[in-house]
Amino acid sequence: MLTLAGDQGNRPPYSLSGGEKQKVALACILALDPLLLLLDEPTANLDPRAAAWLVDYLLDTPQTAIVSTHNLSMAAELGFRCLILGAGGHLLFDGPIEQALGDPGLMEAANLAHRHRHRQGSQEHAHPQLHD
Repeated sequence: MLTLAGDQGNRPPYSLSGGEKQKVALACILALDPLLLLLDEPTANLDPRAAAWLVDYLLDTPQTAIVSTHNLSMAAELGFRCLILGAGGHLLFDGPIEQALGDPGLMEAANLAHRHRHRQGSQEHAHPQLHD
């Protein structure tokens, strides 16, 4: 259950934190019990407990959910199919999420990964690093 601590429910909305506002918005939408959920970055500003609750809710709900996110681990948890958009909104991929996540070139083209350089001792090397 999404809850606000203490007497937070009596505070004016403008005094709530970003995460508290996000919880209120999610509670309002979920209370309507819609057949379809369209969620854009639904875990943004949520603390880890609230984000985990939302992921569990989405896994258990019979409602259809379409989630837009840059959180690749959450995307892999929630879905089996993904659409990846590139610059300008061009469709770069439509298919199984495991296939997309396993394609470093696609992830870099979509700005979901970058070449990460680091040192191990005196040696430096680079590899793709997924964003999460």
